[in-house]
Amino acid sequence: MELERVLKQLKEKGHKLTPQRQGILKILMVSKVPMTALEVRQKVQKNHPRVSLNTVYLNLLMLTQMGLVIQTHLQNRTASRFEYQAEGSHHHHAICLSCGKSLCLDHVPEPKAGKPGEDPGFQILGHTLEFYGYCSSCKKAS
Repeated sequence: MELERVLKQLKEKGHKLTPQRQGILKILMVSKVPMTALEVRQKVQKNHPRVSLNTVYLNLLMLTQMGLVIQTHLQNRTASRFEYQAEGSHHHHAICLSCGKSLCLDHVPEPKAGKPGEDPGFQILGHTLEFYGYCSSCKKAS
């Protein structure tokens, strides 16, 4: 199971497998859309009522740094969104500027992972790519 693999990976990296951390992971793994930290916290609080927003943010940051979660910065939005990235499931998003809907794009060509011109020693670990426009529903309404 995917959760067991990820928990093993966390443990191997020296991270504790707290109930809150496991809850955050489970919520992100089953979510069909990227979530804000507040949305994650609301769901985690159902099983862990005392979980703080700071705990959620710290866990999201750690999971992002490990490459298990991606953080997207949706244009015209006040909060970043987080999404679990299963192994080999890297994808990009198209975001509607009107309703904020985020659509997953599975067939966008990967940019070449060359070295940035000003720092040839820069090591690229990942990337995000977001397209902005209007979804079919919002386009029809306007």
